[in-house]
Amino acid sequence: MSFLHIHRNTLHQKHKYKSHLERSKDTKVFLLIYMEGCGPCNAVRPEWAKLKHHKIPDNVMVVDVDKDYIGDMTMIGQDPEGFPTIRMITNSGKHVEEYPNNKHRTYHNFAEWIDSHSKSKSHTNSSSRKETNHKHKKGGSTKRKRLNRRKINNHRKQKTRRSY
Repeated sequence: MSFLHIHRNTLHQKHKYKSHLERSKDTKVFLLIYMEGCGPCNAVRPEWAKLKHHKIPDNVMVVDVDKDYIGDMTMIGQDPEGFPTIRMITNSGKHVEEYPNNKHRTYHNFAEWIDSHSKSKSHTNSSSRKETNHKHKKGGSTKRKRLNRRKINNHRKQKTRRSY
């Protein structure tokens, strides 16, 4: 994975962004567009910067760019309506997905969002099957049944006591 920070002093980085997106349809770019001096942007940028240390596949690039320099960039989708704007861009810029508004903008949520879009469907399905089997072996559903039985029995006992 590579992490790009595109601003006044690093404009040469935008060529890396474009070549990464054009590499293949499987390539994904997670993009933060921020505005200098914007309060919410200033709160999000340190959380986004923590992604430098997150383990992400080679076909993924994490980018943050100052809004003053997006005019020169291609394949970023529509102009942002507000800041910060967080997007996932795939398929050589033909598919753009916005970060969900109902999710908190924290490192943990960003990493989870990126991980959920970085894994192949077959890998995700097999790992979720393993987790389900593992839970079943531990007897998680048996415990639930036992607790439900206790609740029902306690409820019946209370009813019989009241009827006398």
